[in-house]
Amino acid sequence: MKYNASNHEIYSDIDECAEGTHDCGKERCYNLPGSFQCAKAVVRPVRKRITPTTRMSELTTDSQIRSTTESHYCDYGYKYNATIGSCVDVDECVERKEVCSPTEECENSQGGYSCRCKTGFRRDNETKACLDINECLLQNACNTSQRCDNTIGSYTCIRFLPCGTGYTLNAATEHCEDDDECVMGTHDCSPGYRCRNTLGSFRVRQGQERQADQSQTRRRPAPLLDHSEACDDAQNTYAKYLTLSNVATGYEVRNRDCIDVNECERGRPCGSSKCLNTPGSYRCLCEAGFENDASGACQDIDECARDPSSCQHECYNTWGGYRCGCKYGYRLKPDNRTCVDVDECAENKGLCHGICDNTPGSYRCTCPKGYLLETDGHTCTGRRCIRETPYCSVHDKACFQRPAHYTYNYIAIVSMFPIPVSTNQVELFTMRGAYNLPGATMQFSIAFIQARAPPHVQPATESYFALRRPFPTQAVLVMTKSLQGPQDIELEFAMEIYAPNGSFAGSAIARIFIVVSQYEF
Repeated sequence: MKYNASNHEIYSDIDECAEGTHDCGKERCYNLPGSFQCAKAVVRPVRKRITPTTRMSELTTDSQIRSTTESHYCDYGYKYNATIGSCVDVDECVERKEVCSPTEECENSQGGYSCRCKTGFRRDNETKACLDINECLLQNACNTSQRCDNTIGSYTCIRFLPCGTGYTLNAATEHCEDDDECVMGTHDCSPGYRCRNTLGSFRVRQGQERQADQSQTRRRPAPLLDHSEACDDAQNTYAKYLTLSNVATGYEVRNRDCIDVNECERGRPCGSSKCLNTPGSYRCLCEAGFENDASGACQDIDECARDPSSCQHECYNTWGGYRCGCKYGYRLKPDNRTCVDVDECAENKGLCHGICDNTPGSYRCTCPKGYLLETDGHTCTGRRCIRETPYCSVHDKACFQRPAHYTYNYIAIVSMFPIPVSTNQVELFTMRGAYNLPGATMQFSIAFIQARAPPHVQPATESYFALRRPFPTQAVLVMTKSLQGPQDIELEFAMEIYAPNGSFAGSAIARIFIVVSQYEF
């Protein structure tokens, strides 16, 4: 069905087979929604996949009741097996591997099939396509020192925190370990000097006198000393100036003077944090989200562990901060801390064929009395009314009296939808009979069940609708008057099939629900 915004008209599907616009030649033409298919007379027409979002469809007896022998009929999704003398299921997943998209997995069932999203994908409520799940947003599976990168159908964790000079990452433990420059040979000690490893760096010694080297650096702050006390033991002789044991940590001898070492100018002892030099040592000034550890270096604050109430649902620690997340079925509020329930029923009108009930964090589909919920959790079928077997014997009248299909169909239109002057009607739903029952006749009927509307709204009656018969095997439900909204209308569209000898062959019923909005746009 198509809608033309320029003249507010709704057009039904073009039947290329009936209008003769197909190019099938000697092959038989089978009409499809928006297209057609050519096949030999013995080939079954391509079945149409019905999803919970199907609101307007064409119901063909061709795909419901098919004559295979003089005494048996097979339902849609089955084919007659002459060897065992009964109808057997058609495995669409094997015979038509293209029925599902590359992001879906096909699962065969009795009389049909279903397409389920592969791992790492989810079903979009509006487009029904399988979209990639961004695991990095749903839950943080990576460590706080790692970055989560989403990929198609999965995700990867990549470390983003550097270890800094003098340390190397241990891939197995995810910890930074000290480099022993003396063993690795990466030091710059001159001949006659000895190397002594320290955390994150090294020191230079000369023989047993442990003479200081002016290029030595330190990674960890030392206890603060008064500058006047730092060189008290190194003021008498030149030899004492050169003796490391007599010079306090954080100072060095230069030109016979004992001066403070500016650790902030020697490498990056504080990493990306700001370094503040102090007499005999230094101090790391941590930015927001960081704090000094026991060694004086800046480390990330785990806000989630320190204050579990930071977020209402899920708290994910990040480098220098944190972010809040919500459980499935909830949405983060503008305060970026609390969560609110998502009303799936209000936001996605096509979730359920029957009744949609919103629940905290989810929703539930239920069916009216007399109907059962299918295993997909969305579709309602009248299994108490339809046939229990896919075929009927010609002598089993009770089997024939039960409809082969009982479907729910939903149509949504705006209030006071205009009726075109040229046609005086708007097509809403088309039901078509079978092509493969030569000589069979079809009878169509429409029953007005009810209309529910507020007191100030004119409810619809049976006079608002009519049946049009463009072909002997086809009937179209049309609207002849504009409907005022809001209101809900329920109709029953029935089709009965009679064999050439006049005997009853089967039936199909489409329950139609028309939802008229309160707005005219």
